Formats: sequence, C-alpha cells, structure tokens
Amino acid sequence: MTARPPVATWLSPRQLAAVREYVLGGSRAAAAAALGIARGTVAVHLRRAYATLGVHHRADLVRWSLRAGVVEMDEWMEEE
Repeated sequence: MTARPPVATWLSPRQLAAVREYVLGGSRAAAAAALGIARGTVAVHLRRAYATLGVHHRADLVRWSLRAGVVEMDEWMEEE
C-alpha cells in the first residue's frame, strides 16, 4: 500500500492560498484583496479546490482547512 501525500499537497499553491484567505477573510472579495487577484480568479481556485477535496459546503472547507493545518484554530477564531 502506498502512503497518501500530505493533504496540503492535494491543492496547488494558489488554490491553497485562496482557500486559506477565504476561510480567514470570510468572502471571495476579502480573499481577492488579500491575494491581490480578481474575485473571479478566487472563485475559480475555490471551485477547483472544492472539487479536488470532494467538499460541497463552506463549513466542509473550513473543517478540512482546520484538520489539514492550513488554518490554525486560534487564527480562525480571531477572524470570527
């Protein structure tokens, strides 16, 4: 049996950055502003991340981000 790659490698660096900023910032607009890219680009990164991870809801994406260590609970709670 082969070992699974670390979960953070399932996404491209840009997808990972978009997910992180989206989870912390609360909106595609906030993620776009933080990354210096268009909202539409963030939407594409998020759509692909959702598909890759097999998640369907924002709550699932937040849960994955916390479990994968993409976002720490302290920083996520700070943003809320």
